[in-house]
Amino acid sequence: MDSLQNYITDSEEEEEGESSTKENTDQRNGKALNRFHHDSHVTSCKFHPSNCNLFISGCQNMILSWDVRSPSNPCQKYRYKDRIGQDLLFNTDGDTFFSACDELSQDSADRNIMCWDFKSGVVLSNQIYQERYSCTRLKLHPTESHFLAQSHGNYIAIFSLNRPYKMTKAKRFEGHKLAGYSIGFDLTPDGASVVSGDAFGKVYVYNYNTGRNHKTLRTDIDVCMDVSCHPLLPSTFVCCGWDGSIEVWH
Repeated sequence: MDSLQNYITDSEEEEEGESSTKENTDQRNGKALNRFHHDSHVTSCKFHPSNCNLFISGCQNMILSWDVRSPSNPCQKYRYKDRIGQDLLFNTDGDTFFSACDELSQDSADRNIMCWDFKSGVVLSNQIYQERYSCTRLKLHPTESHFLAQSHGNYIAIFSLNRPYKMTKAKRFEGHKLAGYSIGFDLTPDGASVVSGDAFGKVYVYNYNTGRNHKTLRTDIDVCMDVSCHPLLPSTFVCCGWDGSIEVWH
């Protein structure tokens, strides 16, 4: 089954939001191929980079791995503490993945960003991000062995994909504001620019090599919740707002 021809989406919530179901949907005809039941609302879902039958999903208290050929039960359950699966990210070959936590508490530094072994479920590191801010989004750099994380400290940080997964302290992307929202960001296909949303309806474009703000765009939406760069055109992206509006920029 080609993962590019199918996608995972939410279906109707059950029991007043206490549980939810993910659907594997054929994008050609819009029909649901499979349904994957979760005990709480689903926060993130990512396909495995090399095996299109496998994907992971995050929910309130755990992370689950699934095989689309057997949707009745998850292949693996990854547990640590509550609210560990706000966003998920596989490394390049898919043997490990990273999770971000959106809950800030006294001891949350041990789960802000975690690295997991995909097959065994063992936590490889829970000390990647030591600052007292929660992280909302994770993105893989398209050409370098790094991943980026959006922090509620109002900046995007860079981390190594290899142990000990150190954060690059010499460079970060700051200037945009989150104001408590789960603001998203993206990278251009060549990895030269980082594009982030903003709580005040702006889009910030940063130079990846220097970390400097290259351009600030004012949109017509209230809160710019997320941005997505075009996979082929480096100067084109879409952004969406809290009010449901979508804009395309060139």
